[in-house]
Amino acid sequence: MLRAPGELTPVVKCPRCGYDQRGEIDTWTERCPLEGRCAECGLPWTWGELLNPSRSVPRWHVEYCPAKRLLLATIVTFARSHWPWRYWSQLKMHHAIRPMRILAYLLLLLVLLPGALYVPFQAGMAIHQRRNLEQALQDLRNALNKNIVNLQSEVSRINQLPDDEFKSYQLGRVQAQLTPLLTTKAGLTISNGPLTTTAEAVFLPFANSSYSTIGSGSTAVPYPPPVSLWGYPRMIKIAGGFPISVYSSRILFLHAAEKGLSFWVFVFWLMPFSLGLLPITRKRAKVKSNHIARVFAYGAAMILTSALLSLMLGIVHYSISSAFIDRLYSWIPYACLPTLIFCWWWAGISRYLRMPHGFWVALLLFLTCTLAVFAVDFWWHEWFMGGFFET
Repeated sequence: MLRAPGELTPVVKCPRCGYDQRGEIDTWTERCPLEGRCAECGLPWTWGELLNPSRSVPRWHVEYCPAKRLLLATIVTFARSHWPWRYWSQLKMHHAIRPMRILAYLLLLLVLLPGALYVPFQAGMAIHQRRNLEQALQDLRNALNKNIVNLQSEVSRINQLPDDEFKSYQLGRVQAQLTPLLTTKAGLTISNGPLTTTAEAVFLPFANSSYSTIGSGSTAVPYPPPVSLWGYPRMIKIAGGFPISVYSSRILFLHAAEKGLSFWVFVFWLMPFSLGLLPITRKRAKVKSNHIARVFAYGAAMILTSALLSLMLGIVHYSISSAFIDRLYSWIPYACLPTLIFCWWWAGISRYLRMPHGFWVALLLFLTCTLAVFAVDFWWHEWFMGGFFET
């Protein structure tokens, strides 16, 4: 970039470490080189991209799209981030970071992803709850059938006795036990079909009452309302005072936490801080913290996706008996999620931060954070949850 006499040199900084490159540019007297390298951190670049970064910005990305296309760009950015190597090959450090656009991206995803999964999640929970109730009612009917058959056999045996006061007494006693059982058995049905209870859960999620009942007439009890899907598991009493357990979505959230989702979320949150403390990051590459924050912010969406996907599979896992679904539900927290975290940081370190030995840096970072979270988790359970301080 040749300048006229007296023209000031524009401020050009290394995109990775922020080192001022005006001293290098001032040495250009007859021609401009095509490529250069930072004397401070060793980052190579092409001068065309560094002097005019707007010419290579990815227009599909949420940070550089027109404001009217922000929603569409959010979806496209999120979809492309699922292939991190290509993603970080197109988004580079010399592209200006726009924090407000990143914040808008995360906020939109917090709305779009749960919104897109709300209907199948709520419908799945309603179906799951109804199937549990139908199974509980069927188990109760089977138990009642055994008692009813025994009592009817006893009635047949008593009818063979001679007519006297003893026979009348025995028939009255058995009939007094048989009649409530027959009444209870007749009331072990749900008044409306699955479509009605599912529609209630989707369109009236916080309703405190249901249009359906368990049983009919004087023995009918209210069907669990849609709001119960968001509460804790509880017991309800149907005709005859028999208790039935009602499940809720908290079962899935607690089970997902037990399956290791929370563990890997903490690993992911720890990785940017650990990366900033690595000697290769601070002393050799001298990566600015805003670039690490950028990698972390876009990766957070990946973690949210995996967590929601695990919850959705949890619904299928509880509602459908399938060995494949059971294995897939187990693979997400134990295999898919840690692999996704490692590959995301591997691609970000190699393609975006352009640090040497990106694979080994990412592997060291991943193992260090995993061991750190494991140690804290072990210490917490052993000292506080395991009774170490109990007297």
